[in-house]
Amino acid sequence: MQNTNSQRNASMKIKFEFPNGYKSEMQSARDANDFDAWVIRKFIRPVRALISEQFRMDIQPDHFTIDFVEDEDAEAFLTVIGGRAVYE
Repeated sequence: MQNTNSQRNASMKIKFEFPNGYKSEMQSARDANDFDAWVIRKFIRPVRALISEQFRMDIQPDHFTIDFVEDEDAEAFLTVIGGRAVYE
């Protein structure tokens, strides 16, 4: 049987809730008006070499969601950073 993209899940969404241990860093980033950039530095840079450019992020005050086009990217993110898969 041939494996085609249409047979695979189109995308995988991950939700990452910020642990309480980051509250001080998060507040400093907010005070500096740099919160979104802080999230990217803290949680995307460590996995950047492992994932493609094909994802969308939604950053909220207490969590972020990241919607990956490729399941492999989502799996790499879950392995390195954590979070949980969200099925809608």
